[in-house]
Amino acid sequence: MKPLLTTLILVFSFVAGNAQINTFKILVQNGESEIQIGEVVTQLKKGMVLSGDFTLTVKEGAYLGLVHNSGHVLEIKESGKYDANDLYGKIEVTETNMIVTRYTDFILNREISEKAAGINYEIMRDFEPFSDSEVNLYIPGATELYGDKLALEWANESEFSIIRVMNMFEEVLLEERVEGQRTMLNLENENLKKEEILLVKVYQDNDVESKAVALKRIDHETRTQHTQNLNSLTSNISNSALLELISAAYFEDNNLLADAFTSYVNAMLLAPNVPDYRSAYNEFLIRHKLLKLRQ
Repeated sequence: MKPLLTTLILVFSFVAGNAQINTFKILVQNGESEIQIGEVVTQLKKGMVLSGDFTLTVKEGAYLGLVHNSGHVLEIKESGKYDANDLYGKIEVTETNMIVTRYTDFILNREISEKAAGINYEIMRDFEPFSDSEVNLYIPGATELYGDKLALEWANESEFSIIRVMNMFEEVLLEERVEGQRTMLNLENENLKKEEILLVKVYQDNDVESKAVALKRIDHETRTQHTQNLNSLTSNISNSALLELISAAYFEDNNLLADAFTSYVNAMLLAPNVPDYRSAYNEFLIRHKLLKLRQ
């Protein structure tokens, strides 16, 4: 019996020890960075798992978005050398947030699946509107809405555009003149916050306009549930582009596409020099047939 007991103790010790192993997964990567394990030096790539003793060399202008196996996230924006133990020490593990790891895996696995299917969203490819006869808004024609902020963007260039937000009877509640092709609407505006259904249209010169986008606010009970989920999801993440990317994955998974788009835009704006965020934004637009590659 003693050999069996000794074997069981060793097995349980191994399992318990491995449960505490620190690992990082690379969710976002830009520029050149290397990992050194012993004498072996390897270039870092998105999706790579980092564990054990290692040293990272982050070169000038590079960026890393890391997800710890506890669900905590870590951004590395400064060049230099980073020891594994120093990085582990930055993670205060009070509890494991499996929701974060679920959505980081959701992001990486979707990208792997799309590449396997031959879909390749290159950052520098040209995109174009589906039509020049109407303004192409980057939001599906009808969607439910959770948040109080709404990113609006459109493909068609113009000296300026007029944004109109209307109620279900097409009475204008808010009108804005916008230069450029993007704006952020505050849906807590006094004229908007009590409306359950909002219609949004963009107008440009020569009577070119978008189709009306219908946005329906989710009911109080559903909103409360999403708030609880999001609070749990983001409890270990400070305000960052990584937070917006993970939130976007949550919204898209729950078919809250206007909110997902807003988070993709926020991620891109918070880290404008990191192509992965722009790529995630492009992927969303192509995936939902809101934009097409230029032929």
